[in-house]
Amino acid sequence: MIKVILLIILCFGLAACEEETLEVRETKRGYTIEEIATLPGSTSYFIWSSNRDDILYYRYYDQDVHFYYEINLENKQVVAIEEDVIYDMSEETCDQCKYGYISSERSILKDGEEQIGFHVTYYSQQNGEKKILYEKDMYYNDTDGRTSTSIGYDLTGEHLYLLDDEENKAVLYEREDDDWKEIKSFPYEQNGYTLYSCYMIYGELQVEYRNDENIWLILQDEEYILDIDESYRVFEDYILVEHLNEQKSQETTYLIDRNTQKIYDLNRIIDMDGIFLMSYEEAIFIYPDTKDSKTYCIASIRDLKMTIYDTPFELNFRPGGIEEKRALFLVANEDQNTVTVYLLTLEE
Repeated sequence: MIKVILLIILCFGLAACEEETLEVRETKRGYTIEEIATLPGSTSYFIWSSNRDDILYYRYYDQDVHFYYEINLENKQVVAIEEDVIYDMSEETCDQCKYGYISSERSILKDGEEQIGFHVTYYSQQNGEKKILYEKDMYYNDTDGRTSTSIGYDLTGEHLYLLDDEENKAVLYEREDDDWKEIKSFPYEQNGYTLYSCYMIYGELQVEYRNDENIWLILQDEEYILDIDESYRVFEDYILVEHLNEQKSQETTYLIDRNTQKIYDLNRIIDMDGIFLMSYEEAIFIYPDTKDSKTYCIASIRDLKMTIYDTPFELNFRPGGIEEKRALFLVANEDQNTVTVYLLTLEE
């Protein structure tokens, strides 16, 4: 049975909303910081990319100046590399997985203009042999709000999804045997709402409809109605929501427990636009504390308790190369046009 949760801010404070306060613990401990290297460049124009565990590529570009480096997080070695190496940046698969993909960064012509994008190739594998199932050029700045044909990759490697635009709807297919099987479709217009986005994220389908007043968020068998001025971030067990009041002058942040649908108020503001996700399953993320410390913080939500790790990295620094419980930070020396790379690792 589909669960429908109406989260109307005007009802806050009423007992029916079951609003509670989330326990927040703040600490300056619980992580280590290592200096990795000092490289040419700045925090203004750079790209991180990765192709396997413990290897990250750093690319700095500014007009005619380009630098390419491979950073080994295991042995802390940094070496200069050729440009072509960084373009073949990612292959996600395992020996036991049924499906995998390769993502290669490249310059792509779109509407007559050269843009940085990437070419994705999804494949099946059996007895060590790979069979290409789907290929597509994609772009970093595709923000039209429509599905534009995309692939969803189940992290277990057991499932592969194709989300495609059709005339009046977005259709989700799953690879089955040697063909694509339609498993769900979403009309572009429904119940006074217009389809805004539709993605397969960490193996979970996230569909968003919008009208002038509300956001209709569909997550698997859950449905949530949010205010149109709210920003949100979905995790495996929680939804974090940033809200503006009717005058758009006062921000609040609250948490929805997806298991119980209870709402928990936070006694601090989380800037949704500035979030860098570290772990979807464990709800760990980096966010800029723009109200008090003017530094990046790391938040972890577990068992309806939030731990906030205050870091020394100021907001003019840049996080990148983020995964699970590790993140790199760039600290710029503008006078020397260099950046120092630091590795932060959560201990818990």
